[in-house]
Amino acid sequence: MIGVRYQVNPELRLAGDGAGKADLRAVERLCADFPENRFLASLLSRENQHELCVYARKFANLMPFGCWWFLNNPSIVEEDNAGAAGDTGVPVSFRSIPMPACWNR
Repeated sequence: MIGVRYQVNPELRLAGDGAGKADLRAVERLCADFPENRFLASLLSRENQHELCVYARKFANLMPFGCWWFLNNPSIVEEDNAGAAGDTGVPVSFRSIPMPACWNR
């Protein structure tokens, strides 16, 4: 997932990872350089969610998808879904459900 900070607490081993705000320019380049490919992107930082929706508005081959389990509670999902769809008009799936590799917009 984009935004992971590995081993912020090494004593917890696999449970010791954290989250941080990510630089999404790599996602921008992937979408621009490979317009024939479709990308599902899930981010760890809530602060990145709106930026991801803006990129999805610019690139038809990008779909914001999923929510890290710390963010996957009903009040946050409802708020993020309403904000993303309302602000950008981008279809978003913040629920952690499987989606096919290809989708129609």
